[in-house]
Amino acid sequence: ALESARQSHDVEEKKRFEHELGLARQIQSSFLPDACPRVPGYEICSQWQTAREVSGDFYDFVSLRDDRLGITIADVSDKGMAAAMFMALSRTILRTMAIGKPTAHETLERANDVILADARSDMFVTVFYAVLDPHTHRLTYANAGHNPPLMYRAVQNKVTMLKGNGMALGVMPDLTFEDHEIE
Repeated sequence: ALESARQSHDVEEKKRFEHELGLARQIQSSFLPDACPRVPGYEICSQWQTAREVSGDFYDFVSLRDDRLGITIADVSDKGMAAAMFMALSRTILRTMAIGKPTAHETLERANDVILADARSDMFVTVFYAVLDPHTHRLTYANAGHNPPLMYRAVQNKVTMLKGNGMALGVMPDLTFEDHEIE
């Protein structure tokens, strides 16, 4: 009878844990954009797939002044529930900094300062952040330790690896980043 009660308790605990993971995945996916932005002259699309039920991978689009678009691609250093929580913090900070800072490098530099001030963990986040200006057809970007993104130009059927790299956010204070620009 004791063994049966223990097994029943274990089954209930597993069901509760799976339910909580499902809720965490719902909450995490609610932080991601509902749809890709429509920018005349550009086709922007995305796909998000976690390594586990929840993770630290994320992307974001932020509408900026003068019809510009902020684009974030990021990955938290760990996986699972802790990474998902750090993802939510990082996404919120990056979004706030993007709205208030005019350049890609300033956005990353300020976000790093805030993440270091707010986060009380050993986690960090790699970030590629870009600003697309559809009027000038320029993409200005900075990279904080993220894998170099690939840009596809449909007219030329050409894939280009974007250069530039830097330290991940949340590792050390007073980081500086360099803006890169492509047409």
